Amino acid sequence: FEGRQAKVEKIFLSIIEGDAYAVLQTSLQLLDLPWFVAHLADLLYHCGQLRYQSVEYREFFLLEYASPLITHSSLWQISLHYLSQCRARGKAHIQLLVDTHPLGSVREAHRLLSICDRYMLTESKKSIYNRLGFQAKSKGRLAEAIHWYASSNSSAVVSQLAKEILYRLFNRECSVADIGCLRLKPSWEKSKSKKICQSF
Repeated sequence: FEGRQAKVEKIFLSIIEGDAYAVLQTSLQLLDLPWFVAHLADLLYHCGQLRYQSVEYREFFLLEYASPLITHSSLWQISLHYLSQCRARGKAHIQLLVDTHPLGSVREAHRLLSICDRYMLTESKKSIYNRLGFQAKSKGRLAEAIHWYASSNSSAVVSQLAKEILYRLFNRECSVADIGCLRLKPSWEKSKSKKICQSF
């Protein structure tokens, strides 16, 4: 209790002295509350209390809070709000989030694609399409893979996959119906070919 009281007294002393930077730095060092420091820095910035390098200070504390949220399974989308407020380095962090986020489902992928459109992350959007194409190809869904690779303008890969589909059709390793269901496989079971393909 005495240790906490001493920390609080040190912060109050900085407040009394009117040193906003010392308040932020002391709070960050002594308190394990990054959310508090981030919102305090934002509040002081908008109140005009951060005069020297105010933008840099505000961004630093916002990034200190938002960066750990990037890897959190349920809070990563919240980090986007804070990162988008950081003009200097926020976009780079958002791009890192998008590029490293796992594609657990197509719905998740579309959510990431929407983020790419919102923050104009052209290369990241292309990368997501390629990742989706690779996943589909590795599962034998060649027609679906063509759809994703075409979206990323990967013409060489699309051409290669189209040739593979034609080869399989020519050798009767699959049927046109199989292609429509996006379930191309080297050995196709009749029972599977009758199933309705999953939407993507």
